[in-house]
Amino acid sequence: MPALYDAAMPTFIRGLKNLSSMLEKGKAFAAARGMELSELLDARLIDDMASLTKQVQMTTDTAKFVAVTARAEPNDSAPEMLSSFRR
Repeated sequence: MPALYDAAMPTFIRGLKNLSSMLEKGKAFAAARGMELSELLDARLIDDMASLTKQVQMTTDTAKFVAVTARAEPNDSAPEMLSSFRR
């Protein structure tokens, strides 16, 4: 059975590359229409939805969490390892 890291990280890497590509397209869209990037980054489809900036942050935090905890030895303490990711 493959390790969690080996099974999960290729999916995260592919997803983050796709996300990067979509963000570049959004940047080009904003430039073509003379929009400020903040208009897109703060945009929400519905009032209770997180902004694009927050959604990207949550996505990258999840990838970092899995990368760190999947590489952890059974004796390691995940909270100590993840303290550098807290804001």
